[in-house]
Amino acid sequence: MKKISIDVVMVTYNQEKFIAKAIESVILQDKWSECKLIIGDDCSTDGTLEICKKYAVKYPENIILLESDVNRG
Repeated sequence: MKKISIDVVMVTYNQEKFIAKAIESVILQDKWSECKLIIGDDCSTDGTLEICKKYAVKYPENIILLESDVNRG
């Protein structure tokens, strides 16, 4: 039987108020263990990146965090 693989891509910029809820909504899915959540932060200037880093450390097998050093819009 072929194993299911689900990739979710989330791009964010200055979403400190909402990013944790967005990430949690993916984590709460039934197939979370088979997911890869790829988060691309576009050089946020608020606490968004720090929140994303905490989740990436907590779920290293499932979350890939891509940090940008310049805002690309």
